[in-house]
Amino acid sequence: SSLNAALKLTKNIENKFKEFIHTKNPRDLQVIVCGTGFTGIEFAAELATQLEELCLICGIDRKIPKVTCIGRSAHILPVFNEKLVQTAESKLKALGVEILSGATIKEIKEGKVIVEKDGQKQEVYGNTIIWSAGVKGSDIVENSEIPNKKGRIQVNPQLQCDKFPNIYVVGDCAIATDKDAIHAPTAQLSAQMGDYLAELLCAKLANKTFEKPFRFNHRGTVCSIGHTDGVGIVYHKNVKGEMAAFMKNTIENKWLYSIGGMDMVLKKGQFRYRTSN
Repeated sequence: SSLNAALKLTKNIENKFKEFIHTKNPRDLQVIVCGTGFTGIEFAAELATQLEELCLICGIDRKIPKVTCIGRSAHILPVFNEKLVQTAESKLKALGVEILSGATIKEIKEGKVIVEKDGQKQEVYGNTIIWSAGVKGSDIVENSEIPNKKGRIQVNPQLQCDKFPNIYVVGDCAIATDKDAIHAPTAQLSAQMGDYLAELLCAKLANKTFEKPFRFNHRGTVCSIGHTDGVGIVYHKNVKGEMAAFMKNTIENKWLYSIGGMDMVLKKGQFRYRTSN
């Protein structure tokens, strides 16, 4: 949810590996990821690619650590087509990630997640539990009088709230009409909403007529599976493997350029495959 939360989580996992020599508790090295969308899958894959190195450094049998992804959908990454999903699943399984699809999370307790799959309840154990299921909007919106669903507002083609037409909504707080790769709640969608709204408000301030609806130009959506692998859609074509990873880096660099120009790209951009080694 934030950079600080990510850094805290990283430190927590690393400490459990370092302290395993004393605790000898296998569940300390078992991580459960609740949610099989972009956030959950990218996190699980990133962690899985580092497990071998963490085990090597800490002298731990690689068979002990375990990463499990739990999703309610029939398969992971529901915004992608079946071919990409199958590719992503095979890559994750090759990394040792266990996938539990079609499972509804009923309860989370300390050290375990209780799920229901095919009418049967089962328990998944792990002392690190990550919640990445679904996109939630702002708490301020959720607690307001504006009609919303979990902090997200239904908008018209000009990104206006139906009940309060003086309110415009962009980003994760706006509910897209369809849940597919075109309308996945990503920074690309948010940025284009912001550009559109700037144009609309400038026209209104100049007392000009503005009737153009918001149209999302989908350039591509890529899901990382570690630093050197991934799957995605780029200009309506499926990509996978190193090409997908390269496109992910290109997208990040382009975003950095839009914020701070070439100076920021040179300072923080992705030009090579990263490693923690």
